Amino acid sequence: MKMHKVLISMPEDVYVRMRASIPERQRSKVFTRLIESELAKQEEAIYQAALALEKDAAALIEVMEINKAFANDGLENDVFDESVFQEQDPNAKSRG
Repeated sequence: MKMHKVLISMPEDVYVRMRASIPERQRSKVFTRLIESELAKQEEAIYQAALALEKDAAALIEVMEINKAFANDGLENDVFDESVFQEQDPNAKSRG
């Protein structure tokens, strides 16, 4: 695997503690493990968000299919024409 050198900046107190705690030849491994761990957390969060989005999308598709099944409920258009309604329902005139 090809390796790359990375220059980082950190506060002096962290640097002093790092030098005291992590041997010089192990620092790259420690940084790599820490970064890999953080990347894994972020990738898992993205994966979980994608699963939630996929679930929401599936629910949306289901609702759209239900709406499509009941669209206009057999009506040819969405406009309510009261005169047509009264012509088709003889009781409508006596109620109105």
